[in-house]
Amino acid sequence: MGLIYQINRSKRRRTLALKVANGQLQVHAPWFVRDAEIEQFVAQKRSWIERHLSRQQSALAGLTPRDWLTENSVLWLGQPVVVTVHYGGRGGVMRFTATELQISVPNRVKDVAGYIFKCVRQAYKERAMAWLNEFFDQQSQLPQYPKAWSIGQFKAKWGHCSKAGELKFTWQLWLAPEWVVRYVVLHEVAHLDEFNHGPKFWQRVAELEPDYRHAEAWLKRHGMTVLSLDYLDYVVA
Repeated sequence: MGLIYQINRSKRRRTLALKVANGQLQVHAPWFVRDAEIEQFVAQKRSWIERHLSRQQSALAGLTPRDWLTENSVLWLGQPVVVTVHYGGRGGVMRFTATELQISVPNRVKDVAGYIFKCVRQAYKERAMAWLNEFFDQQSQLPQYPKAWSIGQFKAKWGHCSKAGELKFTWQLWLAPEWVVRYVVLHEVAHLDEFNHGPKFWQRVAELEPDYRHAEAWLKRHGMTVLSLDYLDYVVA
């Protein structure tokens, strides 16, 4: 039986690559590569693909859909935060501390669950940005300093380092424990020196975060439920 996959072509990409996310297969390819060559590449990697698809699909089957109308907690830096919803106010995030997130929902809102989620996402983006600002203010000994940093949303990666020296991270990262967040940020900082994942890169990572393997193990075990499955719709098991 043939494998079902999505092809993403790019003029900047020079090699074929596979990605399994949300229980689905994606093939990233240079714009000039023929479909026949992609099919051959997928066939050669079939064993790897089936193993990773099976692992992710099993995890998906064990997750519980999140209902923002009834859920009363989220995670911030690995610790539970109580979500309190007030109805009839002006709307938006009222308060976000280490223990509580208060959200106001105007009476005019029809999609209440969607509105609550948007407020949660915005609250995380703003607080994550504040965390990054404080983090980099305290890192005066970094070998290289990013030119800029920002918070966005990714579905298949924690962060990104551009060739211009700018770092961007997905807001879901701040669901993880703080020591994991710190590692991911320093991982991207290491890319300022080494724009690859070769031996020199991992040497730089070890210099910045000696216990990085511990964080890598955590991400391998929990990362899919937090990131690839998108915490917008699922509870972290």
